[in-house]
Amino acid sequence: MAGAQALGIASRFNAIKVAAYKLNKQDIEAASGMDHHLIPVPSVFIIDTKGIIRFAHTDSNHRKRIETEEILRVAQQLAKG
Repeated sequence: MAGAQALGIASRFNAIKVAAYKLNKQDIEAASGMDHHLIPVPSVFIIDTKGIIRFAHTDSNHRKRIETEEILRVAQQLAKG
């Protein structure tokens, strides 16, 4: 989780959300083995060969994901310079 925190993509669930997940048979504490209630936000990064982040997409809505075609379009544009 330290990596997610360093990248700013860690979201903390409050007690109500943790309880709601447990009601739906999704125990984040059991799954992670931790009780910090930090969840990584779905994210996509394109990093160049020098380690520089050239594209970043994050969305705290865990059900909403970037389309594959969009990632490929950005990667192709970055490859062209």
